[in-house]
Amino acid sequence: MEATNDPHNWKFAILNLVQAIELSLKELLRREHPILIYKNIDSPKTTVDLATAINRLENKKISGISFSEFEKKKISQALRLRNKITHYEFELHELSAQSFFSELFAFLVYFHHNHFEIEIDDIIPEKCLGNILKIDINVKKLKEKADKRIEEEKIEIENIRDCPSCEEDTFIISEEEGICYLCRYKEQMLQCQHCGEWYFEWEFESFRNELDWEYEEGITTLLDDYGYNYDQWECCKNCYPKICEDIQNKRDDEYNYFMEEEYYNKSRGWDI
Repeated sequence: MEATNDPHNWKFAILNLVQAIELSLKELLRREHPILIYKNIDSPKTTVDLATAINRLENKKISGISFSEFEKKKISQALRLRNKITHYEFELHELSAQSFFSELFAFLVYFHHNHFEIEIDDIIPEKCLGNILKIDINVKKLKEKADKRIEEEKIEIENIRDCPSCEEDTFIISEEEGICYLCRYKEQMLQCQHCGEWYFEWEFESFRNELDWEYEEGITTLLDDYGYNYDQWECCKNCYPKICEDIQNKRDDEYNYFMEEEYYNKSRGWDI
């Protein structure tokens, strides 16, 4: 396999697998009716994407095929990975690529058997299949080693995450930088100031717009921060809904206090 000599070729290998999954879904649609593979059946030019293909196949009025949660997860993973590779610069580590390739290939084998009653060794030459199986065995061995290391180091479950690179549950959270025990991918971690937990930078959300602001003549003025300092306006995804609720509760309390004060003053005939 060319990818064993040039790691960059793993991207093309994975893209080809994703394309194979997409074509397999379209073939299921074609077997229902050839026109169904097109986005617009009245103007059959562009074929459907993965999401549309799944929706049509699951539509009881079309075919009523029921996809398991496992199948949907793998198809979604394939689509997400393809978008990463094709839409922007994406660094794919070799071990991560092998893990992705192995998982997607295994899914494709399962999919063809389940929906087409086709065995993979009827399609792929024995030599190529042997090379693919070696990759699968290698990934499984590395995963076993990673799991064993996690067990030996007695790492708590709350410090284990799905790796952003290989998506295996072997990424170990540590202060400032985490590392995947499978593919060795590293990424900086940030601590949420509200709960103290460590997260990836892309898992943080800003609640700046939830605060009260005044916009006048191009000038933005903060009216009320509800007790949250400037350096606290970002939080993890778990804290975000709680903070938004807290801000709204404080806003309601302030409004209720104002209304009570106004009523109190009016009841005594005081000018406001």
